Amino acid sequence: MTGPLIIAAVALALTSVATTTLVSTPAWAAVWGAALGVVVVPQQHRLIALSPAAAPILLGLNSSAIYVGMALGGALGGLAQEWLAIAPAAMGPPAAGVTTLALLYHLTTARRRAPAAPQPTPSTPEKAET
Repeated sequence: MTGPLIIAAVALALTSVATTTLVSTPAWAAVWGAALGVVVVPQQHRLIALSPAAAPILLGLNSSAIYVGMALGGALGGLAQEWLAIAPAAMGPPAAGVTTLALLYHLTTARRRAPAAPQPTPSTPEKAET
């Protein structure tokens, strides 16, 4: 997840430059969309690894959080444009800042190494040796 978040932050920081021509805008949108699109699968994998038994609930909560985040992002972006008179083309750097905060959060909470595999437990008790 680290690489795509870095790419997304850079793409958002370059929004005002990358969206000036008809040729560069679709290329920018493809890079930004692909970077954010590939984050979902590792995020879901991480959630399932945390608690396989609760996977359906965790994935549902994750989807809900994504939708809430999109709604809040749109609302905050609209308020920033209205209250701070920020042009839509200038919203890239603030969005890059929020993405960088998400990256920093990910880096501080991600596991550094894979968890140890659980040890198998015998299904029948072993007889004591005499």
